[in-house]
Amino acid sequence: MPDKVKNEISIRKPDPGDFMVSHSSGYMDVQKLHPVFDKLWQRRNIILHGPKGVGKSISILDWALAQGTIPLITQDCSEDTRRTDLIGMFAPVGDEIVYAPGSITTAIMVANEIGHAILVMEEMNALVPQMQKILNPLTDTRRSIFVPELGKVISLDPEATLWVVGVMNPAVHGGVYALNEDLKSRFDIILVDYPSSEDEAKILKKRLPNVNKDILKRSLTFARETRAAMANYSLSTRDLEAFLDDVAIIGPMRAMYILLGKFDDDTRATIAARAKSAFGSTMDVTQIANLGEIKKLT
Repeated sequence: MPDKVKNEISIRKPDPGDFMVSHSSGYMDVQKLHPVFDKLWQRRNIILHGPKGVGKSISILDWALAQGTIPLITQDCSEDTRRTDLIGMFAPVGDEIVYAPGSITTAIMVANEIGHAILVMEEMNALVPQMQKILNPLTDTRRSIFVPELGKVISLDPEATLWVVGVMNPAVHGGVYALNEDLKSRFDIILVDYPSSEDEAKILKKRLPNVNKDILKRSLTFARETRAAMANYSLSTRDLEAFLDDVAIIGPMRAMYILLGKFDDDTRATIAARAKSAFGSTMDVTQIANLGEIKKLT
């Protein structure tokens, strides 16, 4: 049932069960993040900052799953994220107009009901500066949000824990903003880099038990080349998993064709040359440096 507040406005009450993590992602904690989460989650809000595809988000998902009773509310951020997404808005439910809480107010209400919750702000630095400011009172000693439409401050109960986790890529990515210093000061920032070659191989072998070991080794070499090349795109662990899976499904030539599609036209030839060096005679990538060559791949 909706909660009643001032002037008989109804607030749609979230169900904590809707936010429980139900399955494992197969995450391997090679960077030892989970012991850090164990110590910080009731003390410090954190930001996981690092390149795409290295497991920042799934490290939180799998940690929440391991706890068993901690609901996780996710806000996917972009420059189009608005106050209504974070705080809430009035919405029709049947014949009634109720206040539908946003991600922040939902997280507070869920934490108050069962004692704890996690709010994950995906691509946190995609929020425009004005939207970043909304997080300030939630992430300092106030632990609350003022909702003018309700004439009400929604506060975290003193005995409840709401862990706010930001996930973000480096500022060189498009569509991101520098974090406000006042917001940054409210978080511990944990840098998450690419895993070592040995750890990355372990991750990929776990995810793809039947992977071709020679192509795996060469793929890791190629990925390191793209990361060092200062190209417009660097291959992540997630990219390598997709590529190796494609190799098994459609063959190495077409898989490499798809992989090279991630790079811009002006760097593709250079990256293809690096692929040729990494893969040697395993595949003749020179014939697919030009994306117009797809019809020749049989």
